[in-house]
Amino acid sequence: MRILTAWFLRKRWEKLREQVESLAQAEEYDRAEVLAGKALEIAEKAFGPDSLEVAKSLRNLAGIYYDQEDKHAQAAPLYERELAILEKALGPEHPELSLDQYNLATVYWGRGRLEEAEALYKRSLAILEKDLGPENPNLTCGLFDLGRFYQACGKYRQAEQLYERVIAISGKAYGPENLTVTACLYWIAMIHEAEGQFEQAEQLLKRVLTIEEKTHGPEDPGIGLSNALGNLAALYTTHGCYAQAEALYKRDLANHEKAYGSDHADASKARERLAKLYRATGREEDAEEIDRAGAKQRSR
Repeated sequence: MRILTAWFLRKRWEKLREQVESLAQAEEYDRAEVLAGKALEIAEKAFGPDSLEVAKSLRNLAGIYYDQEDKHAQAAPLYERELAILEKALGPEHPELSLDQYNLATVYWGRGRLEEAEALYKRSLAILEKDLGPENPNLTCGLFDLGRFYQACGKYRQAEQLYERVIAISGKAYGPENLTVTACLYWIAMIHEAEGQFEQAEQLLKRVLTIEEKTHGPEDPGIGLSNALGNLAALYTTHGCYAQAEALYKRDLANHEKAYGSDHADASKARERLAKLYRATGREEDAEEIDRAGAKQRSR
């Protein structure tokens, strides 16, 4: 009878976990949370509070909260308990720990627990690097996010070193003109801008623009080229290079109008950016002309 009960509980627990994962993927978080709680109760009763089954149930419930930014605080104690179980059962350097150390670090960052976040990001990366090797492209996400963490904390040199490492790894794996490379170049440019190094920032943003043009074509309306044009224009605007900024905003607008038509939402946003530049530089008549053109398109 005891064996039959244990078998039934395991089957019930496994079924609940399948349902939880399916509901979470569908972003039906309220239902997923209820079932995840039931699965955790069964795991604790059937397998013991320090079992790997409990750790898996804790991960499921923590993941539901993690996917909802306003519930990150509820994810933290669940991840902490899960990681304690895994570390005791598998050892402190087991690859199974890496992902949820990363997730918990992200939660800590959002809660202002910066020292703990940094330590966990570094532990997660160390485990992954030991498991996969120092040049594995699966490292780049963790390295990039630790770079973003350092940049947000004003630790620019540490951030730049990590971005450069991501560029080297990603460039070797996928070529020197991929999306990860352009993202790192952009953030390095933002470091230079924050430090008052306009020319270095400009050079990097021009490099991003060149990559996007080569990859997608000079008239592509996609988000990559549009962002590259807008980011360089924003830099020029900040530093008073208004003619250069205007040319870039006009080019972005022309790309969207040619691809989608003047009444498309992306074209409207591009007009708004250009009008904002005109108003910031005292060209109210030009801004109003842009506004009238947008209103005319919307009325059609």
